[in-house]
Amino acid sequence: MPPNIEKKEVTLKNQEVPEPISKGINDDLSIDIVKDLLNPPVLFSSDSQPIIPFFTSKYVFSNHYPAKFTLVNHDYHCTEQYYQFMKVHTNERKDLDQKILEESDPKIIKKIADEIEVPDLERWSKLCWKVMLKCNLEKYMTHQNLRVQLFRTLGATLVEASPTDDYWGVGMSIDDPDLANKSTWKGHNMMGQVLMEIRDYLVGLPEFEKEVALAKKHLIADTQTRHKEGK
Repeated sequence: MPPNIEKKEVTLKNQEVPEPISKGINDDLSIDIVKDLLNPPVLFSSDSQPIIPFFTSKYVFSNHYPAKFTLVNHDYHCTEQYYQFMKVHTNERKDLDQKILEESDPKIIKKIADEIEVPDLERWSKLCWKVMLKCNLEKYMTHQNLRVQLFRTLGATLVEASPTDDYWGVGMSIDDPDLANKSTWKGHNMMGQVLMEIRDYLVGLPEFEKEVALAKKHLIADTQTRHKEGK
């Protein structure tokens, strides 16, 4: 994405969203459901507001994290695969559709898609965040453990700490000492906005009430060592 792209308000309003579903729900629920998931670090701003950065596939919030789901009769290994499939499909490179669908490595998938030229950047910039919103919503609707992990970030700002992406990320690395200071961010953090919009939407669905209650007892920000801004 071009660095001077206009920042957009991410919202699920007026967007097509899945009907409330019962898949991915296990009523026999405990915090053990997320025991195998790596908690991201927690930072605290100068006004003590929690910030949860993430980057790379070791964290569930990354688009490279393996999480299978199905959309429009296709199975996807991760949200990166769906996003890049839609990028080539909607930008007149349908010859690459099958190549991306047959690949499971998100890094290779991204490399394939990055080789294309986007003929209408303005059109794609208006569409791309909707694509990202759709596949990530399906990801968290499908996987209960990932959904509970997302609920465990309630009250915190999610931040994609990509040092090379100032659209989806903030243009800063996860270990940057200034990351807790929002005034130093070099990017729009659209990925963080997408995830927080999905989080707020799912929290409001009655079938996830038990999961939300469980997550609130085990918030990531309450279980991690606090790192004060500037320290």
